[in-house]
Amino acid sequence: MSTIKPQYWALILILLIVLWIGSGLLSNANETQKQLITSEDDTSLNEILPSVRYEIMTSRNYYSDFKILATTKAENKIEIKSETDGIISSIPYAKGTFVEKGSIICELQINDRQELLNSAESKLEEAEISYSSSAKLVKNGYAPENQLISKKVDLERTKAEFKKAKIELDRIKIKAPFSGIIDHINPKIGELVTKGNICAKLINNNPMLVIGNISERNIDKLKIGMSVDIKLITNEVLNGKINFISSSAEPNTRTFLVEAIVDNKDHKIKDGTTAEIIITVKSELAHKFSPAILSLDDNGTTGIKTINDNNLVEFHPVDIINLDDSGAVAINLPKILKVITVGQDYVNVGQKVAPVQYNIEQNE
Repeated sequence: MSTIKPQYWALILILLIVLWIGSGLLSNANETQKQLITSEDDTSLNEILPSVRYEIMTSRNYYSDFKILATTKAENKIEIKSETDGIISSIPYAKGTFVEKGSIICELQINDRQELLNSAESKLEEAEISYSSSAKLVKNGYAPENQLISKKVDLERTKAEFKKAKIELDRIKIKAPFSGIIDHINPKIGELVTKGNICAKLINNNPMLVIGNISERNIDKLKIGMSVDIKLITNEVLNGKINFISSSAEPNTRTFLVEAIVDNKDHKIKDGTTAEIIITVKSELAHKFSPAILSLDDNGTTGIKTINDNNLVEFHPVDIINLDDSGAVAINLPKILKVITVGQDYVNVGQKVAPVQYNIEQNE
């Protein structure tokens, strides 16, 4: 068997070393090329995907409400008028005073009214005695029956005269027909008033009425007796109840008269001031957000843009049930949403985005 010469072994060894080094360089070159390609792909991807900011929003129960512009109105307000002629002798209460029902507001001089009443009373007594005597005579057959009829006529006439004299005497005391506040007093002591002249204006403002008009669209949401909030011009909010709902709409406005009633024991609510009737209808599962994030789709529908699990933009139409300074409340949306809050105007539905979650704690 022939033997390989030492010089050949050296040549083979050198060749193996060269091959080993070459394979390592080739492997490193391939890896480097892969890293460069991946880096280029990542750079290209970051350049293509737009960045948007989003918040995770969860629906919760909201109470929907609507407001009716209204006016306060005293439950009862009248002008108290004199029913006879005379000179004012007394005005017991000043305007602005609360008086009970039956209190004397104005009093006239009595003059001869008491004497006329006394005279009428005496004539009535005489007529009663005369009628009684005639009745006995007729019963026993000592007087004709037509005599009793004549006495009966006299008796009825004197009764009427007595009643008239008594009423005339009572009329010198002009009284409050109900409890309330004296809003105005017309005459002064010593002035002559005649029948029909106004003595005072009386207002009963407890409870206070709050009156407004509701559209035909919302009329079915109201019921007699339901609780409502009454917001006064002072921004004070009181609890009230629906007291009346008109059955017929105003022809020109197609609105219905609504009347709420609110306690006013301290008489702080004034008659004729601006107010609001705030009606809370029901609780609904809804989202609340800033109106600034709202968008329009190609059809002009109002909605919000969200991100799905694949970072694709989606559009959800919204049904807004309340909109005020605190935000918009919308129903008929999924319970949990990734809502785009910044950048929604620059991305389209179906477009892939690079989302960044908004961190509330960092922005408080």
